[in-house]
Parts: sequence; structure tokens; C-alpha cells
Amino acid sequence: MTNPGGTASSSFADTWVFELAASSVDLSYRALLSSSGNFGGNYTIEIVNTTTAATILSLTDQATAGFQNLHFTGTAVDLIEITYVGASSGTAAAGTTSVFDGYFLNTGFNFTEGAIAQVPVSATILLFGLGIAGLGVVRLKRAS
Repeated sequence: MTNPGGTASSSFADTWVFELAASSVDLSYRALLSSSGNFGGNYTIEIVNTTTAATILSLTDQATAGFQNLHFTGTAVDLIEITYVGASSGTAAAGTTSVFDGYFLNTGFNFTEGAIAQVPVSATILLFGLGIAGLGVVRLKRAS
């Protein structure tokens, strides 16, 4: 099959918003870029805690070697927003045998929310237990 040639362009813009269910999040992300023929493109990924207005991640046209891990914390019920925008365009020459000239962006996200950490209160429990034991000893002495 011979490529008839021509130009093509595309763009995309997506936004995801989610509420933290825990105070700790592990995010794995990847951005695999490749282009062939006379095509090019760009993209931007931005992750923001909209509750605190803190930028967690901002990438522009950065390919990653496999999945990258990002750990961030917040407060349960914080709103996290992921904005993902990009575009590509180019021209394929007529008569070439390549049918797949283009700019390719493959992105993936994996989220793992950790449990809210519980603070150990062993010293408080120990003191409370000693107090109860002390009351028992006093009561036994009074009874005898």
C-alpha cells in the first residue's frame, strides 16, 4: 500500500478531579513519545491540589523511561486536579510506504491511596492501666 500523502493535526484536553480518601497517595505515571515521518507534537501534564493551590507535578514534553513514581500527601477530602493537554501535526509525503507516520503519546496513571496513619498511644494505655491497677490495690487494702 502506498501512502497518498497529506497533512493531519489533532489536539486534546482532559481534566480529572478526585477527592483524596486518605492522606497519602502514590501516583505512577508515564509518557512515551515517538514520532515518525514529518510529524511532531507537544503535551503538558499538571497535577494540582486545588484545596491548597499547591502544584504537585508539572511536565511539558518530557518522555519518561517507563513508569515514574510520585508520592504526595494531603488531607483527606483535598481535591486533586490532573490537567492533560497536547497537540500534534505534520505532513506525510506522497509515495512513501509508511502508513503510520505520526506523533504518538501514550500516557498512563496508576493511583494508590494509603490508609490514614494511626498514631500509637501505648504510653497512654500503659498509664491508664497502671491507674486502674493502683485503684484495685487501694481498694484491696481498704477491704482488709
